Amino acid sequence: MFYHRSVKLTVGRSGIIWSLCLCLFLTGCMSPMAASASQSPVTVHHELGETTLKSPPKRVVLTDPYLLEITSAMGIQPIGVTKENEKQTGIPSYLKGRIQLNFKWVGTKQQPDLNAILKLKPDLIIADVSQKQWYPQFSSMAPTLVVRGSGADHWQKVANLLGVVFQKSGQAQALMKRSQQTANRVRTLASQYQGMKVLPVEVIGPHRVRAYTKLSDLAVLLDNVGLSVSFSKQKQPYVDLDGGKLAGLPTDTLIVLRKPSDPSGQIKKDPVLRQLPAVKAGRVMEVTAEWALKRNGPLSDEKLMNELYGQLNKGLNWANPNPAHHMQPAKPEPSKVE
Repeated sequence: MFYHRSVKLTVGRSGIIWSLCLCLFLTGCMSPMAASASQSPVTVHHELGETTLKSPPKRVVLTDPYLLEITSAMGIQPIGVTKENEKQTGIPSYLKGRIQLNFKWVGTKQQPDLNAILKLKPDLIIADVSQKQWYPQFSSMAPTLVVRGSGADHWQKVANLLGVVFQKSGQAQALMKRSQQTANRVRTLASQYQGMKVLPVEVIGPHRVRAYTKLSDLAVLLDNVGLSVSFSKQKQPYVDLDGGKLAGLPTDTLIVLRKPSDPSGQIKKDPVLRQLPAVKAGRVMEVTAEWALKRNGPLSDEKLMNELYGQLNKGLNWANPNPAHHMQPAKPEPSKVE
């Protein structure tokens, strides 16, 4: 007996609503021949409409470069990708080896090169909702999915969607499971610092920092691993401050976002910033700014969480108000991004 399958997903502000139970039931009832015949169509409800795909796409164009991390983690190779901006010359170092570098650059995310995309003859275009003004042109060239994936936890939603479209739902679930396991490992270490407030900061000049608030995407990940950011500022994700003003902010430990060009311990060398209570007490953690500020998917998330694990494992000068939660630093067992 042959079955026709139509899987409907919704990707939007309220999340994803999908019919996987029906898929699993039908898959379990099908013969191998029927399962093969049931691979299409897949109807997807996305941010700007509905798209039906007759079979898993093979010629994919990504019109926002953050999508490259999600697709590469799932083994999806694009044929075209837009740049972040005109200055971009390559891909992030942690994606090298995962992506076949014979794809074509097709403009920037602000100004996609429509002619270049058309010449590639894509059978699927994946765009971000911030590019909605281009949707009519994209959809005239190929089936187009518009996703909302650049937020704090949106890569999981995009991965779920792509898992169904590309018949890689198992890989999507494995990525999310792995990410949560890494988060749990960090949270276990963080529990010895119960009640401690952290503040992510980036040194942007002499005596000046950019402080990230609890509304930032970074704060969402930190909260997920048991590190609380309580600083807020008029619904802004960050605010630039003179270093001296940090002393009055609700923080016990600073998480310094370090660029490759920044020297280690930079904040301790600044004559103003080194006077901050957290710095004087030795409660400073350094993590790579690239992972923290360009959180675009499971790979950068895992790298950031592994760095947090390593920093917490070194120990902080923190008097835990709840001795019952005190733990000895564990031996480092960071997961690896393969």
